[in-house]
Amino acid sequence: MELRAGDSWGIFTFLCAALCNLPALPALNCSEELGAGQSIQKTYDLTRYLEHQLRTLAGTYLNYLGPPFNEPDFNPPRLARATERVPSATVDLDLWRGLTDNARLAANYRAYSRLLCYLRALDGQAGTAELRHRLGHFCSSLQGLVLSIAGVMSSLGYPLPVGPTGPSVPPGTSAAPNDFLKKMDDFWLLKELQTWLWRSAKDFNRLKKKVPPAVVTLRLEARGLTSVTACHTEAGTCWCHRLLQTPKLRPPGTMLILTCPAQLQRLEAILRRSLPLTLPVLGAVMNINRGNPAEFEVAVDSWPDFGAVLTRHSGKVPVDDCYRSMQAAFYRDVGAYRALLETPGCLPWDNAFYIIGLQDGVPTVSQDIAGTKGIEVAISNVYFYVHPDRNALPEPRLDPDVRVGSLSPAHVDLLNETWPYGGNDRSRQYLAEVLRLFPNLCLQDKAGQPISWALTNHFGMGTHGYTLPSHRRRGCMQAVMILSARRAQAHGYPSFGFTVTGNQPMQRLHNKLGFQRLPGFCHYVLHNPSLGSAGI
Repeated sequence: MELRAGDSWGIFTFLCAALCNLPALPALNCSEELGAGQSIQKTYDLTRYLEHQLRTLAGTYLNYLGPPFNEPDFNPPRLARATERVPSATVDLDLWRGLTDNARLAANYRAYSRLLCYLRALDGQAGTAELRHRLGHFCSSLQGLVLSIAGVMSSLGYPLPVGPTGPSVPPGTSAAPNDFLKKMDDFWLLKELQTWLWRSAKDFNRLKKKVPPAVVTLRLEARGLTSVTACHTEAGTCWCHRLLQTPKLRPPGTMLILTCPAQLQRLEAILRRSLPLTLPVLGAVMNINRGNPAEFEVAVDSWPDFGAVLTRHSGKVPVDDCYRSMQAAFYRDVGAYRALLETPGCLPWDNAFYIIGLQDGVPTVSQDIAGTKGIEVAISNVYFYVHPDRNALPEPRLDPDVRVGSLSPAHVDLLNETWPYGGNDRSRQYLAEVLRLFPNLCLQDKAGQPISWALTNHFGMGTHGYTLPSHRRRGCMQAVMILSARRAQAHGYPSFGFTVTGNQPMQRLHNKLGFQRLPGFCHYVLHNPSLGSAGI
């Protein structure tokens, strides 16, 4: 067909022909790379949602407190004890706007971390089931905001704040002298939280205008057809088959195993942008991309716009071996995560196995699915720590007779005896595998015998930190933690690990060295605990 200038009928005919043939053409799809702009937008949306949620919660809670707290014109002065306990949002706006983006984000992160601690204390004191449910739901959303702010800081290249982010006065340690003052504390907690959310929404609205929009890439896809796609990596070009189908069209209960190096490298980059929520999954993916010594694999519900990801051992594991049958989970959409876990073949539901995750939906989904299958679950909640900067770590101090070394396979029995979760054949096999495959660090005495050590597990996480009783209170564990964190970060790994809630000496040591305790808990969910040899 020849088109001449001014030939409007010819142009119209050409467009009609093109439109009629569109079903035969490859579909033009748009996929957006997650970046700082999208992370800021999601944080802004969550802040506005929490503002709305708090209005309902505050009304319910103030009615629970009774008069005069639920009266519309009640506006008491803020007491000195409230100033000590709850972070104030009362700051001159010009002064606040004069701060750097990093400083404002850090202040928001600290404030919401502390406010979350106090809200959880309210949750434990609420007198009605409905109020406890609403407080629990709000706490989960607020924890998501804290982690979302951390993700924004990470995407912008800002470190997490150094120093304690928990309450300056732990809840319950400074009780109000009477019931009225206790209610006054609760009133001011809700009021300050309301002001923080109002100001944070404005902060994120301004911030998203500064950050350029995410890069949008276009790809041609023939829907429903199997195609060969070239994935370019540093090692060359990898040709992998994949179903060219948008994730939204993928049927529920679908599981994909990522095996292409380019896909796994891209996944690692995506997970880094959602730190710290992705830490256990990221550590496993990094190990996979660096030789995969533990023979792990990655399962997702779709690609590249996945809603949930699970890292796990790729081979068969004995029914009672909960140590090696350990998976780490991260999700963007809890519904997608539930669907992935329910996919046949995704999890060994007849075995003892763990799922580790930093999101509250991890234990909830496991409990729901296990309930339908008549399976028992046991949940352990631990504190999770991450160090933001190895350059901020102090220099380790060692006795002249102590030297730095590594553990060998000959020490596996010592490790198995001293590990709180060990003492059986399965734990011994697991520790032997960890020793063989991953880095460890120990301090040795003059005779070359280990006196203090720390291991690294399949998720790049520090584990089994221990000092022999005869060598404690000499700074051994402090030196081990400093050296281990420096080595991990020097190799590009984040430095992170967990501490049980009752181990206060280790918690104090983490705080002393500048480790940041993440809000909430890391959840270890053990399925079929009666089959497992022991529980973590």
